[in-house]
Amino acid sequence: MKKISVLIIIVLAVVFAVVLSFYGSSMSTYADFKTAEKNPNKEVHIIGTRINTDKEIYYPQKDLFVFYLQDSLGNVAKVHYNDPKPPNFDMAKKVVVIGRFQDSVFVAKKILEKCPSKYKGQEKLN
Repeated sequence: MKKISVLIIIVLAVVFAVVLSFYGSSMSTYADFKTAEKNPNKEVHIIGTRINTDKEIYYPQKDLFVFYLQDSLGNVAKVHYNDPKPPNFDMAKKVVVIGRFQDSVFVAKKILEKCPSKYKGQEKLN
């Protein structure tokens, strides 16, 4: 092999290692609340069902939305979201919260709604 080919391969390997080190640690995974609470420094995705909807509160002075979510294993956690309530939140059957635990509260930086009404009327016709 020529020296230039070897040099290009080495440079590409170093660039790949640097990119992986930056983005590899920031990738989040799906988990349940118990696992997320044991690893508060790791960002996770949690799929859950809203419960105690009568206790959902938005504090406009703090720009904080607070609600309770039950994950697929039955664990329940209080969730803080530092933004207003998402527009389709009340229609969502399931939600995905992305964030981490802080002081026994799950702090979501993003909420994704799983809204079945979006698919109504699109059932297969036989």
